Amino acid sequence: MVELLNIDCMEYMATLPDKAFDLCITDPPYGVSLGYNTYDDSVENTKNFIKAFMPELLRISKRVVLTPGVKLLYEYPKPDWVGSWFTPAGIGVGSHGFCCWQPILIYGKDLNSRKGSLPDSFEWTGSSDKDAAFHPVPKPVRLWKKIFKRWAHETDVTVFDPFLGSGTSAIVAAQMNLDFVGCEIDKDYYDAAVKRFEIYKMQQKLF
Repeated sequence: MVELLNIDCMEYMATLPDKAFDLCITDPPYGVSLGYNTYDDSVENTKNFIKAFMPELLRISKRVVLTPGVKLLYEYPKPDWVGSWFTPAGIGVGSHGFCCWQPILIYGKDLNSRKGSLPDSFEWTGSSDKDAAFHPVPKPVRLWKKIFKRWAHETDVTVFDPFLGSGTSAIVAAQMNLDFVGCEIDKDYYDAAVKRFEIYKMQQKLF
């Protein structure tokens, strides 16, 4: 089951009991002044938001995996483990000649560690999905699926994304047959993400 909600994630999380979700995988705001429709992505506002949402996220999720960007990395609680995704020099966001490294913070036990050697770092050489261009920082489905496959364990039943954005996490959760709840506060992004997810479902029925 996939449930997409047009709601402030803070309001939604306040209604939940402790450890309501097995896993949270999300891409939060970076605090780099991106041009969101309604969210103020300034450094100060995002610092304050991190302080408010992280305790709640850790309260309602047994495990948390997030990609916080690098600018405000120091504002996050100390993780239990750190992974990364990166683009080689000269490709995509690394086009200025530098390899672009992005951290992945993991809170909680790594339930997949018993499976042996699994990658904690993922190289990304693809481009963004064209159907997600309505959002300023959409995460590609293929990249996000790598992260899901690495940290989503076979015992996970419920997955949460408090920053649904372009809806990529909902598509990946559906591909992996995971129960999923996603929150998006911005009505325009929410409507576009729902439409994108509905198109994905229709395509699956055709094939």
